[in-house]
Amino acid sequence: MQEVCIKKGHTVEFARNAGGRIYTSGSYRLAIHEPGSDIDTICVAPNVCDREDFFDTLADKIKNHPEVTNFVSISASFVPIMTFYFSGVDIDLLFAKCNYNQIPPDFDIDQDEVMVGIDTPTEKSLNGPRTTNLIARLVNGTPERYQRFLTVVRCVRKWAKAKGLYSNKMGYLGGVNINIMVVHVVQRLPDVSVSRLLRMFFSIYKIWYVASEPTSP
Repeated sequence: MQEVCIKKGHTVEFARNAGGRIYTSGSYRLAIHEPGSDIDTICVAPNVCDREDFFDTLADKIKNHPEVTNFVSISASFVPIMTFYFSGVDIDLLFAKCNYNQIPPDFDIDQDEVMVGIDTPTEKSLNGPRTTNLIARLVNGTPERYQRFLTVVRCVRKWAKAKGLYSNKMGYLGGVNINIMVVHVVQRLPDVSVSRLLRMFFSIYKIWYVASEPTSP
C-alpha cells in the first residue's frame, strides 16, 4: 500500500497511514479446515489503491517470493483472484478496494457502511469474510456450543463428500450452504449433544425436502 501511495505522488506520512488489512474467510476462519485445504484470504485496500495495482505491484512481489509456487493470477474473472502455494500452503487471495482514505488496524469489515460506493468485484470479495463472520456470530453463547457446531459441520461435510454431494459447481451443497444449515439447527437446539444435533439436522432437512416436492395431480 505504501509503495503504491508513493508511486502516485502522495506524501510519506499519507502512505504510512493508508493502512490495509488481510482477512480470512470460509473453513479456515471458522476453524473447520482440513489438511490440504486452501485458505481463503482477502486484501482490503484504501481507495488510493486500484485493482490494477493489486495485480501488478503485489502480484510481482508474491510471484517472485522464494517460498511461493504454483502462482496463478486471474485478473479478468468475475471475481479477480490470485492463487498460489506459500510454504506449501494453498492460498486464494482476493482484492477489495473500499471507499475510505485509510484502512486502519481496527477497521470493522462487518459494518454495512463498508459496502457503500464499491464495485461489484469488491462486493463479491467482501461477501466471503462478512458472511463467515456472521455465521460465527449466529452460533453465539458458550465455547462448548461453538465446538458442537464445528463438530456437526465436519460430520456433515464428510457425509456430503462421501455421497458426492459436496460441490457448488455441480449444483450440490458447498461449505457455506452446510454452515448456514447447521447454524439453523444449532439455533433451534442450542444446548443439545452433537449426536442429537446431527440427527435433527437430517430430520429437519428431510422434512423440508419432502415438503418442497411437487404434489401429484
